[in-house]
Parts: sequence; structure tokens; C-alpha cells
Amino acid sequence: TDRQTDGRTDGPRFDLCVRVSHRVSGFHSATSKLRFEKDGEAIEAPVPAGDLSVTPLAGAIKQKLGERGKRGTGATERKRDGGSEGEKKMSSGIHDSFPLPQQPGGGPLSGDLAVQGTTDDAALSKLSAINAGYYEDPFLKHFCSRAARRSPLINRGYYARVAGMRKVIDLFLDAVPPGMTPQLVNLGAGLDTTFFYVNSRCGDRPFVFFEVDFPELVARKSMTILRKEACWSVLAPNKDDIPQVGGLIRTDKLRMVGADLRDLQKLEGEVRGADFSPTQPTLFFCECVLVYMKGEQSDQVLRWASSLVHAPSSICIYEQCNPDDAFGRVMVENLQSRGCALLGLKDYPSIASQRRRLRTAGWAFCRICDMNDVYDKMIDQSDVMRIQRLELFDEIEEWRLIQSHYFIAVAVTSPQASQAECTTVNGSGPSAEGEGYADPISSQGHETAAAGRESSRADETEPPEDTAEFLRPLLGVWTPQPNSVNPRLLRYEIPPGIPGVEPKLLQE
Repeated sequence: TDRQTDGRTDGPRFDLCVRVSHRVSGFHSATSKLRFEKDGEAIEAPVPAGDLSVTPLAGAIKQKLGERGKRGTGATERKRDGGSEGEKKMSSGIHDSFPLPQQPGGGPLSGDLAVQGTTDDAALSKLSAINAGYYEDPFLKHFCSRAARRSPLINRGYYARVAGMRKVIDLFLDAVPPGMTPQLVNLGAGLDTTFFYVNSRCGDRPFVFFEVDFPELVARKSMTILRKEACWSVLAPNKDDIPQVGGLIRTDKLRMVGADLRDLQKLEGEVRGADFSPTQPTLFFCECVLVYMKGEQSDQVLRWASSLVHAPSSICIYEQCNPDDAFGRVMVENLQSRGCALLGLKDYPSIASQRRRLRTAGWAFCRICDMNDVYDKMIDQSDVMRIQRLELFDEIEEWRLIQSHYFIAVAVTSPQASQAECTTVNGSGPSAEGEGYADPISSQGHETAAAGRESSRADETEPPEDTAEFLRPLLGVWTPQPNSVNPRLLRYEIPPGIPGVEPKLLQE
């Protein structure tokens, strides 16, 4: 691990790090250990309580390094090399730094095949977090050929990702009133198991879940479900009763669609062929999918999704951002070397540019925050405290740096939404640049940059402390009415004009 001395930007840097772990047992006793890591080898020594000196390791370290002390290279040389070894390690770690599937003749995959391989990487990392107790998912193990143990940093990263996406899904499902059937469309679904989460959450409530991905991927996933009783039994009492179209599962709840997102004509034909309803509220969502497409291609997908549904709809996107700082450059180079170029990141590198593209694509209201804010403000903080006790974690700086390079965007559209409905940060109407839109329910947004965070976040409205307030764009298609009992509770009335739906009240 490379560190700068005392936080200075100049001075010596070292390629040696001795970490001190101090674990308390009960209230009156404590044990510590010192760990020295070098060239993949580690030496540990117990330390008496209260003694945190390096003396117990002095002899072992001398023997390991020899009589010469070794110094790292200067900061200038590291910048020229594209970042420190520590930055490279962090970037590789968060992107599951193990080889992607190889071609039959050897050598890494590239292009579409490499991108498809990322779903196996993500599934293994999610399974690592599940096995470590970060969240529950009894189904993912059936889609993984093996288990792998990831570092606490990666486990926590995938926990934040899953918890953030589930929060959006929960709020969407809660917002859809009785009498309407929520539709969820997972774009680039891969091996993701969100369907099973939604199924367990909805219980007997009707819903329809579409999984869209390359034909070969959804065919593989369909076969896996049909081979595993724990999976197919969710769909029907008997496996033979599960309807299929061209080898793809097509039940009342789960409808698998094989299509390349870049071919919109075929995509729309396949989705409509799976009985997609444009009159029901719909949530589109995707995780690290659009970024692998060229900017103009992903723009077309966003415009297609915003125009496909006549009822209120929403979209949730989890992706990378900020590719132009030191860590961002290493992140891009790391994935490029594995055949997974982030083709769309150069066109939309920042949170502000992502906000503009969503509004241009027809999404009336939009809120975006990086994963630091998702972790700190959006997800259940009591659960955050629980997972923080699962593993020893001393990589806070690396964690915060990585989180600032990912975001979750939530955008909504409505038959009645218009440009005039949005307010700027100062409440004076939409800006010429399409930036700084406050929450559509409340025009009291204020633009601040969180202390110590990346400057690229300064153009984003700081989310309110209440997570429901932060995601209120999901509910913004309903007209707010003050509640006489508690002003913090709002009632939402369905706008008239949705075919077949009587105006009703939804109490939050």
C-alpha cells in the first residue's frame, strides 16, 4: 500500500505498510496483532494489550527486507505511470480483479463476450457479500459455478449497490396503488436475481418482471432456473407447467426477453411480444449496462424507455462516473485491459452530464447521488451499522474514493409531466443548462458540496436527510396534498386520465 507521509503532497513515499489491528474482547481485555505484508507474503505477531510498538516484528522485518531499506518512487513518476500501485489495487479490487473467461484457444475475451462475462464476475462478488452476511439472497448461489471470497471493501461495495437498488424498487412498488399492476424491466439482467427478491416482497400481489439481455445469456439463465427446483418452484408447482417461448421462460410473473439493447427495433418487438403493457406503471432499471454502450446508443435506449409507457414510469441506473481523476483513469484502463471498454463514460463523465442526458431523453424529474450519499443517507442506517460489524474494515479512505466513482440515478416521467413542472435550485424555473433541479415535490433544494468530497459533486443538490424525500421523484407523478395530522406525511392522488383507473388516494 502506498502512502504519502503525514498527508503531504511532497516527501518520500513507501512501498511498505505495517497495519495494527486492535480488537476488544468484552470490556476489560484487548488483544492486538501486527501484520507486515510484502510481495504477497505476510508476517504476524501478537502484541500485549496496550503495546502497539513495532518491536515484536522488528527482527522479522529486517530478515525479510535484508539490511537495505527500500523506498518507493517519487510522486511525479507515479503520476506518469497512471496512479499508484495502491490506486491500481483498489480499482482492480472493486472490479473483481480475477481473469474473465478465456477463449477456447486461450487469451482474454473482448467486445460483447467480455461484457457478458462481467455478469459472472458480479454474481461471484455478490455471492461473497451474501455468504459474509451482508444481505440475504438464497437464490444467487444456484447461478454461480463456484464461490469466491472477496475483501471486506468489495463486500461492502456490493452491499451498498444492492441495498440502494432495492430501496428504489421498494419505493416504486409502494407507490403503485391498488388496481394497477407494477411492471419491472431489468435491462441487461445477466445473472441478477432481483426477480426473486420482488417475488418474495410482493407475495400474492400481482406484478410482471421482464428480464432483457443478449439471447444467449437469457437462454442460459432460463435453463439454470429450470434445472434448479429451488428456482422453478417459485414459478409453478410443476416444472412442466412453466410456459416457454423459444426456450425462454414466459410466465405470468417472469418474462425473459432475448434482445440486444442496441437493436431498438428488435428490442421493442421482443418486449411487446412478451405482453408488455404500456398502460401500467413501469420501473426500468439497469446496473453497469449503458456505460458499455456508445453514448448515442444508450441515449436511444433511454428515449425508447421514456416513450414506451403511457402510464407513469421511472428508471433507476447504477453506473460509473468521474473518469478523469487519478483513480478514474486507472478504473477505465483496468476494464479496458480486460476487454470491457467503458464506451459511454467519455460522453457522460459527471453527475451533471448524466442529469442532462436523462432530461433530454424525456425523463421529466431526475435525482442523482454518488454512492457515498447512497450509503450515508439513502439506505437503512440501522442495517448499515449491522454490516459494519461483520468484518474488520480499515480501508475507509479507499472506500470513500471508490464510492465517489459510482452513482445511482432515479428519474421519472408522467403523461402530465412537463418542463414547466420542474424548479431549479433557487426555485426560479429550469436552467438553460438543465442542471440543479430540485425535488419536484419541494422547491426548497439548495446547492452545496459536501465537505471533503470530490469537486465534481458540487453541481448536485444535496439530498435531504430523509431518504423518502430523496427518492420522492418516484412518487412525484402523484399530486401532493398536505396531511392535516402530520405535515411530513403526504397523500398522493392519482391524476385523472389513466385508462381504466379510478382516482384513489395512496397514504404514505
